[in-house]
Amino acid sequence: LQPRAQLLYDYASGDDDPFDSENNRFDTLFGARRADFGQTSIYGPFWRSNVSTIGARVALTFSENLSLTATLRDFDLASDRDSWGGTGWRDSTGDSGTELGQQFETRLRWNAIPGNLAVDSGLTWLHAGEFAENVSVGQAHSMTRYAYLQTQLSF
Repeated sequence: LQPRAQLLYDYASGDDDPFDSENNRFDTLFGARRADFGQTSIYGPFWRSNVSTIGARVALTFSENLSLTATLRDFDLASDRDSWGGTGWRDSTGDSGTELGQQFETRLRWNAIPGNLAVDSGLTWLHAGEFAENVSVGQAHSMTRYAYLQTQLSF
């Protein structure tokens, strides 16, 4: 068993004043989103924009062909007056708070036939925070679940 622990912190600025005709929000121009804040690019409530997140990750390597990763993160808005990533939800008064929620994700990788067949699976749970509950007007569920199964065949 080869355990590895990590502390994580990411900050991407938001636009503090939505009415000043300037956009001060950090925005990623290029690159895949998979490594940002989710396991696949299909699941994407969090972008590298107007976000402040702290978390912890534990990775366990059981063998050369099997590994498990678990990550827990707490997400907040970097600017309470800017929008939340791709949701479009915004409170320009800043009165809805900054807490987006907590996300727990797991990922299991198995090289079933090394060099030929790999299986990757994961589960994610997202518990909505005060901002999502206040701004979404009933659209945000208190708990979101996401699962995926991916196989890769190489020959």
